[in-house]
Amino acid sequence: MSDNRHDRSMPADDIELTRLLGNLADLVRLLADVRTLKELLEIAGEHVRVGLRCASVSLSRLEPGTTTLRTLINVGDLGPTEQRWPNDETYSMQDYGKWRRIMSEPQTWRQMWTVTCDDAQGEAFALALLAELGKQASSTAALVVNNALWGELYVTYERVEAANGTDDRSYLQVYLAIVESALARVQQIQSLERLAYQDPMTGLANRRALDEAAAAAFAKIGTRAMTCMTVVAFDLNDLKQVNDRLGHALGDHLIISAASLVRAHFNGLPGSLAARVGGDEFIVLVPGHSPESVASAAQAACSAVADLEVGTGASCGMATADGTHGDSSVSDLFRRADAALYRSKRAGRLVALDTAGLPDPPVESVAGQ
Repeated sequence: MSDNRHDRSMPADDIELTRLLGNLADLVRLLADVRTLKELLEIAGEHVRVGLRCASVSLSRLEPGTTTLRTLINVGDLGPTEQRWPNDETYSMQDYGKWRRIMSEPQTWRQMWTVTCDDAQGEAFALALLAELGKQASSTAALVVNNALWGELYVTYERVEAANGTDDRSYLQVYLAIVESALARVQQIQSLERLAYQDPMTGLANRRALDEAAAAAFAKIGTRAMTCMTVVAFDLNDLKQVNDRLGHALGDHLIISAASLVRAHFNGLPGSLAARVGGDEFIVLVPGHSPESVASAAQAACSAVADLEVGTGASCGMATADGTHGDSSVSDLFRRADAALYRSKRAGRLVALDTAGLPDPPVESVAGQ
């Protein structure tokens, strides 16, 4: 229990700082033994609501292979359509200009931004959401786990003047670090659940996870939530020769290293899902990003694989669908990516097929070929 005489003698700013630090310390202690995502979300949501003295808090997750944020929990003074544990509350990042910019610029992921109902220049979707929830202001921050965009923290305030308190931003920076660390640990604890969807050698998604994510994304092609979808196919060059000359241990090391590089270079395109689909084959599903940005990431990944001490680089092909013509099923898109990969092996460069299945203008040579 606090000493009231001591509290009265302290400046108001010091009392507030002490309160915020106490809130964060309690959060660390409570999250130390958390083993499930649901428990983590509940503790994290309630603590930030108390810390910021805000109206409500929502924590959402970026669905793999999409640009859709799915709200996992809402706490506090909820809007008329909100539920604490929503069944199907989703938002398209494509609807929000701020998210569209942040998705393509990893260096901005640590930005926090505020929207107020009296902002004449505010985005229509953001202002409409505030009105729907019956709130006057909101603050948003990205959740980043293991250097990849994981989801969103969304906080609302009853009054405009309650947003952006003096210590709120500093508090949120520490809060996010604590919660993101806990999320990373819970993900490790739940690894057994993920095994059914994970390649055991590389840690990438497996074929089952890729097929499910691709089918869900393709069903939305041509809508505001999924303007386009690109499939990028990689194949390591001369893996058999590496295995025959240097042994399978080094061959496996090459596969693992290449997988890590592919995943790292596509982390900058939020919503991407990298999968290992064969001994030396990888596929990356990239929803919502321009073919140019996907080609840039693919080229960088190929160059990085070519710089490995073992192996002779990788071939890479890609195909994009936008719902206007070309592909009648997700299988068609995969087939076009495979065709582009085959052409890449012959041409010694990254090959991209447009939505009609015709080769785009030549892309720069793939390093290592």
